[in-house]
Amino acid sequence: AVPRTFVAVDESDLPLGFGGIEPAGRIASLYVAADHVRQGVGSLLLKYLIRDASMHRMDEIWSEASQFSRPLFERHGFCTTKTEVVNYNGATFERWIVRRQLQPDQS
Repeated sequence: AVPRTFVAVDESDLPLGFGGIEPAGRIASLYVAADHVRQGVGSLLLKYLIRDASMHRMDEIWSEASQFSRPLFERHGFCTTKTEVVNYNGATFERWIVRRQLQPDQS
């Protein structure tokens, strides 16, 4: 399924980051440009994805979080449910499955 993707822009309409959510509730992407990390862009995008999921009456949303993004998800009410070790093009890394229960119109 194709995710609904939202782009955060600055006052000049330059992109700062983006986030996408699939109809089944998986957050497929959450990216912030390197020069805008730790400035609230990720939180803004994640809040928007949570609100969108709630408006679409999803009961739960989830994602595969990196070591870097996991604290952001946790600050927004996600709980870690599983740890995975992934091999990608010869590189091995850990990622965490994070989930958050939703109620309609909850953000």
